Amino acid sequence: MKTTTLTEQSRDAALGRAPSYWHPYAIPSENRFIKQAQKAQEQKASAPGRNRGQKQSQRGQKSVFKWITNIFRKNRRGNSKDETAPGTSGQTAGSADKGTASPMVQLFNDLFQKDKKPEAHFKLAQEAVEYLLRTPGVRQEELSEWVPKLIDVGSENGHGHNLEFRSTLFYGLHTLVLKHYANDVLRRSILSQLNKALEGIRTDFGPAIVSEWDKELYNPSSGLSKKIGNWKQLKDIITYEPSLKDLRIGLNNKNKASIIQNLDYIKTIFAISTMRNYSAETRVASIGVLSEIIKQENSEHIKGHAALELALSLKDPENTEVFLFDHEKKLLESLTAQSNLRTSKSPKRLDFLEVN
Repeated sequence: MKTTTLTEQSRDAALGRAPSYWHPYAIPSENRFIKQAQKAQEQKASAPGRNRGQKQSQRGQKSVFKWITNIFRKNRRGNSKDETAPGTSGQTAGSADKGTASPMVQLFNDLFQKDKKPEAHFKLAQEAVEYLLRTPGVRQEELSEWVPKLIDVGSENGHGHNLEFRSTLFYGLHTLVLKHYANDVLRRSILSQLNKALEGIRTDFGPAIVSEWDKELYNPSSGLSKKIGNWKQLKDIITYEPSLKDLRIGLNNKNKASIIQNLDYIKTIFAISTMRNYSAETRVASIGVLSEIIKQENSEHIKGHAALELALSLKDPENTEVFLFDHEKKLLESLTAQSNLRTSKSPKRLDFLEVN
């Protein structure tokens, strides 16, 4: 018997790639925030007064826009600080933000007001999320402006917002928490504001929300939505999700050994040591995958209860190896409550899976 242990690296990290941050939508081909950030970096690099000592000191620093410059395949040096000024993070998110210190947040404001069509706002939300997740080193001062701004516009009901716009922002903010989990102050700040906004939406609209991705976020106590909870539909949704690829193929091919062996990938998605590499949408999708495997265990198409035991372990409050958002806890509670495994004891660790 072979016991599999918690993988210390995600598939992306093991291959030296940036986190995948999968989303269930097509990423816009052009990102106006990244483009503006690159332009600002070029201007800074060409500004006079950059002496040799400055350049040498910058060699030891991590470039804020390393990812961006790689994308555009150019080699530029820039200061690791962005254009935000300290002490200016107290702007009211719902205001016109005339005095915002961050040019990126101001750009968001301008674009948001310029084109108010729902599809334009949806695309803007995608670009903003991609900029915040893909750009390394965005300073905390800038994030302290972005977070309340995105929560504010995502919480309002007077702009003709659809749920896609709102959920894109809120899933993005959850992923931002995962990315910056090690920063205790920032993590607590984002979660405090985010949870307050979510609670308001759940109170006002939660029971009426049934669409995929939205129900999981705003009405999680009632379980997975029809599409996320139905394998025939979920398998198409996650076709291009790399971390769940092996499980998807195993389920499609009814390869029981492969399914059990590859449950490890779900562990890494929720493990504190590796969760920064995954999006909040990937986490919800993985719960949908667990749901399908548990259904097959209950119908005895797959022997044993490895998937259910994994779900129980993930939501175990004594399990300090994982981190769950509130909606994920409720989804897992709903999932395990529907199972027919009669056990009151869940594993305390994530290294229990045994594969022949």
